[in-house]
Amino acid sequence: VASGHGIDFSAAGNAGGMTSELLDDYEEGTWTPQVLNGWGILNPTYTENVGLYVKVGKIVHIFFRINLSGGSTNGNRIAVSGFPFTPATIGSTGYAALNGYCDSASSNAQSIFCMAGKSGTTAELFHRENTGESSFTGQELGNTGSFNFSGTYTT
Repeated sequence: VASGHGIDFSAAGNAGGMTSELLDDYEEGTWTPQVLNGWGILNPTYTENVGLYVKVGKIVHIFFRINLSGGSTNGNRIAVSGFPFTPATIGSTGYAALNGYCDSASSNAQSIFCMAGKSGTTAELFHRENTGESSFTGQELGNTGSFNFSGTYTT
């Protein structure tokens, strides 16, 4: 049953097992992802840094694209800040994992993923190698690289 304040599931046959019978939290919008200054890139500049999100209840689906146009690279892991909502703590570490693709100067760092931890709305980037997971650094990305991510996490 739809109402002016959400969707009311109380008329459903087995709604009694639900912790809440009213879905009243839906939101969509934009956000601005940024490479954390000094985390892989010092003084990053952009030709594009855009993000979209849809939040339904505690579930958030995001997409973002960052296209760098300058800055000084370093060997630190790249971190992206500005997520629209803080991921929930899961277990002892808590994180949201998102998959992405990178167009960079490094041929071995095309498929990357990011993990947002307990630190709030910042995610750190990693990639898989033959030896396992490792940090995805500013030197691997380059100061004119770009990357796209999408994924879902819980608040």
